[in-house]
Amino acid sequence: MKTRKLIGLLFILPLLAACTGNKQSDETAQTETFTKDTIPTGPNIFYFNGDFTYYADAATLKDCISGAILPVAMKGEYLKVEKKYQEMKPREAEAINCGVMGYLIPKETDEEGPDMQLLITGLVGFDRAVSCNPENIITDAVYATYHPDEKEAQTKTSITFDNDYTFQCTTYQLSPVKLVSDYKGHWFRTAKDNIVLLVNGEVLYEGTIDYSNMNLILQNDDEKEVVFKKKA
Repeated sequence: MKTRKLIGLLFILPLLAACTGNKQSDETAQTETFTKDTIPTGPNIFYFNGDFTYYADAATLKDCISGAILPVAMKGEYLKVEKKYQEMKPREAEAINCGVMGYLIPKETDEEGPDMQLLITGLVGFDRAVSCNPENIITDAVYATYHPDEKEAQTKTSITFDNDYTFQCTTYQLSPVKLVSDYKGHWFRTAKDNIVLLVNGEVLYEGTIDYSNMNLILQNDDEKEVVFKKKA
């Protein structure tokens, strides 16, 4: 399985190391986003969508498809997001659905909580009428596809996603059982319906999320289109 580089390198995600095969890379993972007419351009990286909550001296965003509760860094475009939130006259600590562009950075050494924070680089918008659907979380299942098809399968490729935005993608020959490939890297959304899987800054898969059944429709250099079905 080949990987390919994304077009137009924009940023390096600090301290997010990825590995190929069974070897852990010591290099910082270089990641980037696609140019989309529907999302902010410029130095914006990935798309995050979830319930934004403001506290007296902190804010969090609970991501809708990872389930991760991300502390929001008090820099970048944070003040614009907070201002928009306050204009909605929220109740105390009210969670309001919000879409933003941004990327993950390490927390300050003197701060408590998760190791990574969300640095917001652009506000997509708030929507009080929307809330996260628990059925849309992708970190609680295995996604699988069979080659050439499920009935006459010779190999099986499975992907698991973690809420720290890492993934593992393994391919097994089914008879006799043999490991063909094992990739580890980072996954992010580039828009609400779009997902990208990166290994050392190169695309392993990219594609769309079908929210009607939570299957993933992915592409890479070797295959035009592959449907990964969600398995409980």
